[in-house]
Amino acid sequence: MFKRSTLIVGICLLLGSAAGWAEDIKLKLCTGSSDGNYHASGEEIKRQVARQNLQVELVETDGSMDNMQRMAKGECDAGFSQIDAYLHYQALNQDARLKVEWPRHLYEEYLHFVCRRDTGIESVKQLRQRNESYSLVAGATGSGSSVTWDSITRLNPDYLDVETQNAEHDLALKSVTDGKASCLMLVSGLSSKHLALIDESGEHLRLISVDDKAFLEAKHFGMPIYDIRSIPRDTYQNLQAPSGEPVETLVVKAVMLISTAWAGNHAAALDTLIEGVERATPIIRKRVAAQ
Repeated sequence: MFKRSTLIVGICLLLGSAAGWAEDIKLKLCTGSSDGNYHASGEEIKRQVARQNLQVELVETDGSMDNMQRMAKGECDAGFSQIDAYLHYQALNQDARLKVEWPRHLYEEYLHFVCRRDTGIESVKQLRQRNESYSLVAGATGSGSSVTWDSITRLNPDYLDVETQNAEHDLALKSVTDGKASCLMLVSGLSSKHLALIDESGEHLRLISVDDKAFLEAKHFGMPIYDIRSIPRDTYQNLQAPSGEPVETLVVKAVMLISTAWAGNHAAALDTLIEGVERATPIIRKRVAAQ
């Protein structure tokens, strides 16, 4: 009798749990532009959890900082960000920090520093020479690229002397190709759409080394925020011409942030989401690397 009663209670608990999970739970995920790696990553995560009663709605945004601002307003339950942008946002909002689960690492984004060949610049360290003719377009205001440049100038104030402006991708490229700026920088996975356009812009641009070891001093909980890796040989037909050799540069982690409020209200769905992210991660990394 005792065993039968225990079995019945167990079945009732199981059915009660399943009933609570029967309705679709929604997650608004802030991504980035529709043709970027963040949005593609969101599509893959959405696909991985689609059959488990977790509806992921992708929200197109302007990237890292915009994603966190929207999460703070409750417009999104999760979002993608560069880890340095996340730390920058938290530092700027000491009294209203974004409450999120531990950031989940998806892949590395590479700092692409592209300069006109006629400037003679081969390494970012040359920009510390206080040459008044050197100028840089460091991405749009509030973009991940601009946040990374701000971080670089904090790590080594010598870079503060570089004349810097902010502009969207297309305007940044035009400024460099028209000779109005020496260099542009873009933090992105390898061979994104914008990088393909830059590479197609001709043989007058080159990818330079970002090899200043001072950047490795930035740490979070004792772990480096940045690392130095090589953009593989022949990734870019024109930017790495004529030798096609690898180019050393800075990498920063792209992470997924999940609101603690959403996580607290949907514990079972959180487990489903995390499992989906784990399944999606190797697929996302393969896609970014193979572009």
